[in-house]
Amino acid sequence: MKNIIAIIVLLAGICTAAAQVPSTFSVNGNAQSASNHWAYVPAGNGNAQIQFINVASDKAGSYVTFRNPSGASIVLTNTPAAGTTNIAFTSNTTLTNGDVFVIRHATGNAYRYHVFSATGTGISTLNPLSNAVVAGDVLQEYTLGGRVLWGATTNSLGSGAGLFSGGWAQPVLIELDSTAGGGLNVVSGEYKR
Repeated sequence: MKNIIAIIVLLAGICTAAAQVPSTFSVNGNAQSASNHWAYVPAGNGNAQIQFINVASDKAGSYVTFRNPSGASIVLTNTPAAGTTNIAFTSNTTLTNGDVFVIRHATGNAYRYHVFSATGTGISTLNPLSNAVVAGDVLQEYTLGGRVLWGATTNSLGSGAGLFSGGWAQPVLIELDSTAGGGLNVVSGEYKR
């Protein structure tokens, strides 16, 4: 009887461990251009708390910027090709010049960072689309959550207490501006409940 109870307890522990979602994250940055780099921490089960960053920049006044989602997301219904800079949709009531947004591709769950550069119905991006946009892809605007003056250096910053905490079960976008070289080498942390 003791053996049966021990087996049941062991199986319950294995099932519980298998059902848990990741509690930590570690992402690398992407180069949008030679002077703009970004990293994306996907939504998780809790607040995405960034605890460590390793960043390189060649610009004396560079910033590491943290952004949170803002407003409603827009599900795209058209299919502009890769390499274009225009995405048309029926109405644009929230985006203005200079706003930052991310397109989450429905297939493969890939993310792409863009900056809005026109008003009216539809949008123009400052950089050409690196992937074709298809119906069902989602556009989400991001607003400033916090900034750290980084400067022209390669360095790490970390704190067990956290450098920045995103909203509950929401992604976080991290940006770095540089002159001609740099990058967000590592962004890591954990989802806090």
